[in-house]
Order: sequence, then structure tokens, then C-alpha cells
Amino acid sequence: MNRSDALKVLNLNDNQCDIKSIRYNYKKLALSLHPDRKMRNDNSNHSNKAISNSTFDFHQIQQAFDFLLCGKQQESRTLFKVAHGGQSISAIGEDIENVQIGMGIGDEEESITASVTFTTCPLCLKAFKVGRAFRAHLQSKSHGLTAATVPLTLEKAMELAVSNFTVTATSNYMVAQDSASVGLQSKGRPMLLDQQTEQQQLQQKKQQQQQRRSKEQDKETKQVEKETEQAEPETKTTDKTKQHYQHQHQHQQKQHIYKALELERARERACTKASAAAATASVRAWGSGAGNRANAKLSHEGLTACRDGDLKAVQQLVEKNQYDMNTDVGPNGETGVHWAAGSGHVDVILYLVEIGGIEQLNKRDTRSGRNGIHWAARNGHRILLEFMEQNWKKHINFDCLTFDGTSALQLACYAGKLSTVTYLIEQGCNVNWKNNYGCNSLFFSCIGAQFEISKYLYEKCQVDAFAIQNQGHSALHKAAYTGSKDICIWLQDVVGLDKTCVLEDRKCHTARDLARIKGFYELADILIRWQ
Repeated sequence: MNRSDALKVLNLNDNQCDIKSIRYNYKKLALSLHPDRKMRNDNSNHSNKAISNSTFDFHQIQQAFDFLLCGKQQESRTLFKVAHGGQSISAIGEDIENVQIGMGIGDEEESITASVTFTTCPLCLKAFKVGRAFRAHLQSKSHGLTAATVPLTLEKAMELAVSNFTVTATSNYMVAQDSASVGLQSKGRPMLLDQQTEQQQLQQKKQQQQQRRSKEQDKETKQVEKETEQAEPETKTTDKTKQHYQHQHQHQQKQHIYKALELERARERACTKASAAAATASVRAWGSGAGNRANAKLSHEGLTACRDGDLKAVQQLVEKNQYDMNTDVGPNGETGVHWAAGSGHVDVILYLVEIGGIEQLNKRDTRSGRNGIHWAARNGHRILLEFMEQNWKKHINFDCLTFDGTSALQLACYAGKLSTVTYLIEQGCNVNWKNNYGCNSLFFSCIGAQFEISKYLYEKCQVDAFAIQNQGHSALHKAAYTGSKDICIWLQDVVGLDKTCVLEDRKCHTARDLARIKGFYELADILIRWQ
């Protein structure tokens, strides 16, 4: 079947080959040409327009639909309206022409772009973002897949899902209109595998045994019938077999239809989730400072002024009683000191501490437990850290920890500013400190793909490069997970860590397995070069 034949079967022409027209005609014809409905119409002598006009059967309609959609690049665009500072995002249209006229798609100077890729689980057809969320679902109690499960492994399930179906949503957040337009591009169609449990296998064996017994009984009854009835022996059996095969054929057709509809609904759910996730990501990227930071609005004007280093605006808001440092905070409890420290504004920090007291510097946010020192170290602001040490040495502690036991030095190692790392080590910070997950500073530099920081910690500070954290990960696991080729080669060749790449974590994953899960196939081959 070629493209022109498929369009002819669905009563379409070259001008009606968009996704909506294909779906609409397929559903209309499939419902009207369904074998059960056809039988009812024949019995009731009511003619259907779609049946009378169409010379094709149900299977040809389904084949045409599969041909037009399977492997086809499906493109659509949805317009999202943003409200309440990005906390509320709702779809308001799907017409690409209206979106282009109303929103000015393609204006790169006043928009922030974000892209998200989703797929569906081949075992339950739920939609998940490709990567960590999808892997965690396959490893959960619902499926319990690992690298050693038979016959379907975790890696094989992820490869099957991504190779058969993906939908990529790209969002443009338009600042002036406060709206996000999302374009969808999907490949393939979702797939559904049958993962049988041990109980299901036992039930199948019992059913097979019962079928064998019934066949033997049928043979015996047939022999008795042949001996007793010689006048018309074949007519009764042929009628029964015909009815049996017709019933079995109808049952198979119903199952095929239900499965096709289930896969189509799964595809639509994945597209909807991907659209919302991309729109949210673009809005958050703008709010976190991507693009023009001066135009990104936070939950309060005082926080925006602190982040942007506008000391005059902060002073005016405080004098007019329009900004209170203790009550005017962000959704995660972040204060003006946190924003100013993360941006490295010394003058704003000095002013806020003068009017609010030194406790403002040590105040934590409610999400991760970070204070001003953590945020300054996280973004590599050594000058601000030196200013804090010179002016408030008795009141601050560079070894302060977050809720999960992460230190300021570990955050600085993740950020990758060598000058900030060396300064904190000079102040007495412990390079071998482990947080609640058992990770030391080298783990953070590997996660952040900071090669120079990793070498400095090992060669100059004697960090424990062979440490194993609570999940069974080594530093090589972390570097492989983030695709850090230089760090992986250095850890194996120079440090001698897991040189043959055989060390497994608690989920039986080697560093090579993690690299393959994240899509770093070239790195995965490099990791086993010593085997």
C-alpha cells in the first residue's frame, strides 16, 4: 500500500492529509465498518452512509490509518496561557495559524525556548519524560525491572520504548504576551508488551492441559457420532466449525480494535504531558534568569531587585514599607539575601544584613535548607565569601550543611569555580565530608562534569577517590551518568578506579550501564576498553 492508496481508502485527498483529518475519517469509518455494527445494520435493514459509500472493509481502513501515521513526523502546535507568575499554565488553542498571528512565533529576541522529550511505558502505556523519571518507573514496584530481569531487562525496555515512539515538545515563552506556544514532533507509535508473571504462566499451562483433554473428549464423541449417525455425518460438524471460527475471528478483531484505540489514547496522553512540561520548563527558565534577567519577575519586587543588584530599588522598597525581608519570600522560602548571595551582589548583602541582622545570612530556605553561604558557593562567588569572612567571621560557618548534609564546598565543586574551591579548602572545609547519601566532594565535581576540580581534589587534597556511596555508586558511576568522557578516562587510567568497569551498584548497574541508560553509547564502549 502506498500513500495515494491509503488516502483513497480513508476518503481523503492530498489537501486533507493533516493529522486531524486522518484521525477523524479513520474513527468515522472504523466505527461504521466495525463487524458487529455491520451485522446489526444488516439485521435491521438500515443502511449506513459510510458503509454504502465505502467499498473497503474494516481491515483495509485500519491498514491505511497505520500506514499514514506509523513512522510519520507529526507536527502540531498548542498555545498556552501563563498566569500567576508561571504557577498556572493552560492550553487555549491548537491552530498553528492563529498562534502565529497572535503570538509572533519565531521572535527569538523576546522568547525563551525549552525542549522536553516523552515516551510511553511498553508495559503499561503511561507517559513519562525520557531519562530518570522513566527509568525510576520501570524500576518501581509496578514492574521491578533491573539489569538482570528475564526476559525483559531495564535497558532493553527503555530502548524499545524510545525506538518505537517519542514525542518532543519545544516551547517558546513569549515575554511580552506572557504566553507559551508549544510545537510537537512525534515519531512512531507506542508499543505494548505482555509481561507475564509466574501465576499467569501457571494459568496458561492449566488452560493448555484443559484444552488437550477437551480435544481428546471431542475425538471420542466424534467417533461415537460417526458410528451412530451415518446419514448426515458432515453437515452438523461443518456448521459448528464455521460458527466457531466466525466467533473466534470476531473476537480477534475486537481485541485488535481495542488495542489500537488504547495505543492511540496513550499517544495523545504523551503529547499532552509533553506540551505542558515544555511550557512549564520555558516559563521556569525565564523565571530563573535565562535570557534577559532584568525582565524576569519573581513573586515580589524586592526579591527581583535583590537578585538584579538594584540597591536603590531595594532601599526605596524598604523605606516605603513595601518589602519585608522576613515575610516577603519566594515559594520555597528563599529570601532577598539568598538571591543577592547567589548573584554575588556584595553591596546588597551588606545593606540587608545591616537592617535585618546577621541572622538573615544564616537563614535557610524551606526546600533544601541552603543559606546565603551555600548560594554564594554554589555560583562560585569567591569575592562575596571573602567579604563575609572579613566582616562576619564570628557569626558564619563555612562548614554549614543543608537538610541532606551537603556542604558549601561540595556545592562549589559542582559549580566548577576553582578559585572558590581553593578558598573554601583554605578556610578548613573538609574535602572528604560525606552528605546523607554518602557522597564526598569528588562525587559532586564528577556530577557537575568539572574535570579540573576533580584533578585538584585528588592530586592536591588527597580526596578519597575510591569511596562508595549509599546506592553503591563510585565516582566513575557519577561521571558516566553525566557523560563526562575526560573524567571517566582519567579515573580509570590515572586513578585506577574500576578499571575493568565491573563494579555494580545496588541495582546491578555498572558505570557502563548508566552511560547506556543516558544515551552515551560511545562512552559506554570506552569504559570497557580494559576488559
